[in-house]
Amino acid sequence: MNLSRYTNQAFIQQHQLAPLADLQIIHQVKSTHQLDDVLTLFNQVCSKGFDMRTITGLVTAYSGHQFGTFNPALGDGRVLNLDVNSVGLCAFQLKGSGQTPFSYGNDGRLALRSAVKEYLTNIALAGLGIPTIESLALAFSSERLQQQQLQHSSLLLRTAQTFTRIGHFEFLYASSSTEDKQHDLGVLITDCLAASATDLGLNKTLDTLAVKEQAQMLLNNVVEKTAYLAAKWQSAAFCHGTLNSDNMSIAGLTLDSATGEFMSTFDPSMTPNAIDQQGRYAFENQPRQCLFNLHVLAQCLTLFLSPTQQQHSLKQFYQSYYQHYSMLMLAKLGLNDFIPADRQLLSELLQCLYDNKLDYNLFFQWLSQVDSLQLLNKNNRIQATDIHQHTLANTDQLIHWLRRYQMRIEQGEISTCQRHQLMMKSNPNFVLTKPILNMAIEHVEHADFTALSCLINKLSHPFLTT
Repeated sequence: MNLSRYTNQAFIQQHQLAPLADLQIIHQVKSTHQLDDVLTLFNQVCSKGFDMRTITGLVTAYSGHQFGTFNPALGDGRVLNLDVNSVGLCAFQLKGSGQTPFSYGNDGRLALRSAVKEYLTNIALAGLGIPTIESLALAFSSERLQQQQLQHSSLLLRTAQTFTRIGHFEFLYASSSTEDKQHDLGVLITDCLAASATDLGLNKTLDTLAVKEQAQMLLNNVVEKTAYLAAKWQSAAFCHGTLNSDNMSIAGLTLDSATGEFMSTFDPSMTPNAIDQQGRYAFENQPRQCLFNLHVLAQCLTLFLSPTQQQHSLKQFYQSYYQHYSMLMLAKLGLNDFIPADRQLLSELLQCLYDNKLDYNLFFQWLSQVDSLQLLNKNNRIQATDIHQHTLANTDQLIHWLRRYQMRIEQGEISTCQRHQLMMKSNPNFVLTKPILNMAIEHVEHADFTALSCLINKLSHPFLTT
């Protein structure tokens, strides 16, 4: 985002990085040509005696629907957007950078536990092929936070194609005059499309498109990317936990994942967010909440798009979502073609997992490692019942589903070897479960960073069998 291009002066402001004492780097990714400058900057910031106030960047205002209620006064309350040269269109942020004009009384700091959780969750999501912002580096300070049980303060470096949120559109739509609103939203639309220009094949044509055409293209693109993101979350049994509209990325990326969690025992009503008492952001509600947020975005584009145009884009969400989700789930079962009966096969599987209180990822690991045509013995009992120290119960419901699954496999057109390879690429052998995450946080709090590096390697390559 370019400060000078927006008429609403409250939208983007310059800001300094606030000093943070005695920073020690916990982990950082290997440098590449694209990341050289920003990682060099991060190491300078963490070096002893460096004056952090010499680092300036941008902070932005945004609004959002939080648990269904509109909040006009949000923004980068603890994030600094860095102005760093990079190869390609990338944005970089420092999270935990101190108070900003949008902190609203908070200290602008990031507690160590939350930082480690977000850092690892981003890595885990990326390893699974789920669109997400990426963790680049993490450091902690000797300073402790009074409001966070005296945890160490920390600094997290992250990158994304763009950090623009639906909430940015909400802010401009709600706070500007009609003339300024039309101008600023038009600029933001162009900026968002420019960040996705390569994906959309727009390198030479963006400047020739009228803003109404750009708005339609943007909405279509965000709908499709969000549908794919939701499908990836659901197929991986990941619950974000806080799907406010201000936490929804225009680029279809997982944003602010610190409240998120990978499910163990399959439970559609699971929500990792303790304040979500009504289950608005529960696992089973994620696709619906994504669509709600897309409606919010469409409302912000009413100066450019008619209701008919908006509805045409929005109605594509579930069609695209179900298409992506079905193919992702079938791949987990070693199937590469879709037939109408597969809807019932998938539905009965999820019901079976829920009724039998089975671990979602462990079940698919087991299914990947057992000969699919020899799941049941001559007595219609499960042959191999051990799943990583868990035991499959021979329930009638599970046996019935496995029998149906075997029949479906026999209708397929791929070989046993191809099916096995597809399943091994679709079902991770390692997942960031809550106990693993808590243990990692404990190691970091005791300055054991070796264990963290080993964990990061596993999260980065979750489909390896060893």
